Amino acid sequence: MAEPVICPRCSYERQPYDITTPDWQCPKCKRGYPKDLSHRDGQPKGLERPVSSKYEAFQWYLWVAIGVLACLWLLGCWQRGKVSASSMLPALQQEPQQTPTQEKPFQFSYRKRTYDVKPVANYTLWGYVVSHNDISSFSDIYHTKDSVDTKDLCVIWGPNVKDNQFHKVSFHSGSWTCYFRYPGGVSFSKYHLSNNHLLTDNAAVRRMIAKVRVGDQVKFEGMLVNYKDSRRKYRWRKSSTTRKDTGNTACEVVFVRNLEILKRGTPFWYFLASASFWLLVLAGLGKFAAFALESKFPPDEE
Repeated sequence: MAEPVICPRCSYERQPYDITTPDWQCPKCKRGYPKDLSHRDGQPKGLERPVSSKYEAFQWYLWVAIGVLACLWLLGCWQRGKVSASSMLPALQQEPQQTPTQEKPFQFSYRKRTYDVKPVANYTLWGYVVSHNDISSFSDIYHTKDSVDTKDLCVIWGPNVKDNQFHKVSFHSGSWTCYFRYPGGVSFSKYHLSNNHLLTDNAAVRRMIAKVRVGDQVKFEGMLVNYKDSRRKYRWRKSSTTRKDTGNTACEVVFVRNLEILKRGTPFWYFLASASFWLLVLAGLGKFAAFALESKFPPDEE
């Protein structure tokens, strides 16, 4: 005959009908049996089960939360910036407008440095942002917080946004360059894509450029320019003046007077990715805190 199992905490004797409660847990007080149930009053030895931690349920919920948040974060990252061609504004079908300029060379200052600017042409572009660089990332060794260059915007327009073929094109921005590749059979015009180095002397415009994300539909106005740091005599960064060139000299350098975000791209997915990421960080901190508390205040093993 099996020895009775009696909980040393509530004195409840386990019954044959307590089959819905795990063998290691008291059916009445719901606490785990100690490793050794040889009670000081002579009660028999029970099951060899570690005591249930008071943080066990909390830790379990945290694991579930971490798994769910990780899935939501991955989903948000996958979907953000993916805009259907049917959502493109009619303005993005037109070609960039480039006209002669009468502007004279000028200088402007940024972060205690002076820059020389030579206007080349007036310029207006409507485009869908497919990629941009990140001048604050560790991988970008060319830019610092004092760099006059703002975010480079790689955009497409015209026939490239008439259908969803552009979703099959892979875009990636380096420190100064926009790269793209696509499989055979995809209809894509490399002459309706441009990588734009953006400059401005207007703090409000600079803040607006910083807000642009992949998937946004934008319009910016200003001038195509050549520019350099005034301390350097010959090192001009020159702008392309045609959309038909390719390679390292094909980027437009635009001195931006005004930039508008005509339509935000997938704001829900951006919000989901951002919110789930920070909640994932909090859940991870909570997991670490629960582990630390359990180590500092171990469960009572009577």
